[in-house]
Amino acid sequence: MKGIVLVGWFLHVSLLKMSLFSLGGAEAPLLDIVAYAGYAFTGLCLAVLGRIIVSYSYYFVMPWTCLCMGIV
Repeated sequence: MKGIVLVGWFLHVSLLKMSLFSLGGAEAPLLDIVAYAGYAFTGLCLAVLGRIIVSYSYYFVMPWTCLCMGIV
């Protein structure tokens, strides 16, 4: 399971790096991009915590965290 998560994180970092490159933006340090990719795990942790506390809250918390990630 850890291998799948690491591959997903690597793909996320690669996608962010390619997006920045294609937009012609300034060169961002790799560790900054890795840290930004880690914010997705915060939303997932909140959604799982909401699922543990109130079972149906997952269906409200998950879209909310996705929208927050899209705005940031």
